[in-house]
Amino acid sequence: MYGQEKNVIDIVALNGKERNAMDIVALNGKERNTVDIVALNGKERNVVDIVSLNGKERVVFDVIALNGKERTSFDIISLFSFQP
Repeated sequence: MYGQEKNVIDIVALNGKERNAMDIVALNGKERNTVDIVALNGKERNVVDIVSLNGKERVVFDVIALNGKERTSFDIISLFSFQP
């Protein structure tokens, strides 16, 4: 690549630069680690920590949607069969 010998398993061309194929992907035109970053609502977020809830960014383990309101999943349960 570029007149130099590279290991095909380790290096790929990304945005005209040499990068490690397992570590880097192109996200929103920027280089990011595939394990750590995803695009959420046009912003960069950590895959493990953030999800989109009701159009807002929330921590996956902390918040769930309950009756259209945000509640902590460990504190609130929904008893739909007993609701009026």
